[in-house]
Amino acid sequence: MEPGAFRRTIGKPDIEIDLDGDRIPARTGESVLAAMLAAGNARAFCGVGSCYQCVATIDGARDKRTCRTPARDGMQIRTGTDAEAGTRPASPARTHPMPENDVVVIGAGPAGAECAMALAEEGVRTTLVDDNPAAGGQIWRKPARSDGSARRGDELRAKLAAAGGVDHMAGCEVVDVRGGREVWLLDSSGTGHVLSPRAVVIATGAVERAIAVPGWENPGVFGLGGLQSLAKGQGLLPRVPVLLAGSGPLLYLVASEFRAGGVQVAAVVDGAPFPGAGPILSLVRAPSLACRAASFELRLRRAGVPIFRSHRVVEISARGEGLEVLIESSGGGTASKLAAGIVGLGGGLRPNIELAQVAGAEIGFDPALGGWHAACDRAGRTSVRHLYAIGEARGVRGVEAAGCDAVIAALAVVQDIGRRASAKLQDSVGRAQRRRVRYERVARALGTWSAMPAISADKRTIVCRCEDVARCDIDAAAALDLSDPAAVKLATRAGMGLCQGRVCAGLIDEIANGTHPPPRARFPLRPCRADAFGPELAGD
Repeated sequence: MEPGAFRRTIGKPDIEIDLDGDRIPARTGESVLAAMLAAGNARAFCGVGSCYQCVATIDGARDKRTCRTPARDGMQIRTGTDAEAGTRPASPARTHPMPENDVVVIGAGPAGAECAMALAEEGVRTTLVDDNPAAGGQIWRKPARSDGSARRGDELRAKLAAAGGVDHMAGCEVVDVRGGREVWLLDSSGTGHVLSPRAVVIATGAVERAIAVPGWENPGVFGLGGLQSLAKGQGLLPRVPVLLAGSGPLLYLVASEFRAGGVQVAAVVDGAPFPGAGPILSLVRAPSLACRAASFELRLRRAGVPIFRSHRVVEISARGEGLEVLIESSGGGTASKLAAGIVGLGGGLRPNIELAQVAGAEIGFDPALGGWHAACDRAGRTSVRHLYAIGEARGVRGVEAAGCDAVIAALAVVQDIGRRASAKLQDSVGRAQRRRVRYERVARALGTWSAMPAISADKRTIVCRCEDVARCDIDAAAALDLSDPAAVKLATRAGMGLCQGRVCAGLIDEIANGTHPPPRARFPLRPCRADAFGPELAGD
């Protein structure tokens, strides 16, 4: 990746951090990763803490995610496998007791926040847990600078701040859910807490569906969502030409946002064909969505941005300080080579099911809604008593459907814990049930239309970035009748790295054609200190 490939769009550096012995400028409030990228010295992919490609030793603590660590003046960052761990950090102090409420909602995106507020209106004390510093989720992430572009997110955060009965625990990561009655989490200091509510609602949203081709592991290749997160959350934009490839609505949204921010978009490579009658009719049922989608593409075409429909990326190669991207039509037509400084890849979204899995809930498979998802009844009840799932965790259907889930599940929770629901909530549920049917119909049509292969058949393709497992290794395991993802994991170590399969699980699943569920997630879902939950669990 070219040095200085990113530029800050807000503020100026006011502090310095020590990166491998060199002093580099940073801005108070930005992440360590943002400072490193602005200095032209970083490796990352997802930008939101899932892939663990950006880990470094920070002030003596190993394997810290630089994308989730705020920069602080004088902090010492060491990269590479030979970074010294230094002195052992002190055990986390247990000085911040967590509230014990009736319900814990995990995830403060549109679905989780709305569900928590609906419960609070019914007099149900609720703890809202989220790993981000502010509510809104990935879709309504709080921008580094308020410029009016995040209106719906700002409205949600203001509404949540004014709501009574909701304890919003920001910056906390859930590492285990035991049944529907125990939630194990880490606060921002790494201290472990165990909550014991009467019900748990999973609203963890979706994760980006990675696209793997030869060369996607090169520096300068990011996930689409990662590039958007850096732009919105850190105020960091590419200063070099960017090629965006994949499928789904995020492709044109990011391209349009980049153009508006002065970024040179080298090309948009869309794996989906021009929409046929089915997708068009579905968009007619959702006119606001249709208008937004059309406006994004129209702006790009007016700006002269090349758009390649029904095309896919074949290979990404390092060329000097930039990247060379080989693309071809989906039917295997003429290939073309394009130059870019940064490449963003994204194949849409898939449900985040790790909490449903670790809790022992049943999962289902629906390719039109993103693949494996938490299996629920119409009210959001999972197979585990007292455990509910809402929003994209139960199938990728869009933010409007997720909002419908929120009030529908709130009514179920209120009734299941023995409370009497208000007439207002019951009326809201009736309307939400009718709207959700329409939104899901639209999502199914668009999901089917925009579907494209996420992994190349080229045997050189790296599947698991953490453990350096290639497609040829996965195919060799399959030749030995080890096609179950759990067996593949044991045979090849794919999914055993720091990210625990959050990036490669979907790729391995696609190789197996969705015939086997992914390996069950286990405690802890995120790396943590052995004594985070007390010396008795550390064996002291």
